Amino acid sequence: MRTRLQTKELKYGVSRPQGWWDEHPEAEATYQEIKQSISEEGIKNPLQVRKDVKLGFVVEVGNQRLRAANELGISEIDCVLIGG
Repeated sequence: MRTRLQTKELKYGVSRPQGWWDEHPEAEATYQEIKQSISEEGIKNPLQVRKDVKLGFVVEVGNQRLRAANELGISEIDCVLIGG
């Protein structure tokens, strides 16, 4: 089911500490490309999220897009609700 959610409602399915990014500069470079694309063209593909009883909406696919949206000040994002 497709829906639009507030970015503040979404939890990262994978949360990486800054140290991980520091050790993987190629991943950071890719992330910056994603962020630039979103800045210029918006988010083309919805995030895939699941509803967790305790955590709320957890991103299964699209954590970098969520990070970029948060950094760019995007408050709502298209999502697809997926099963457990």
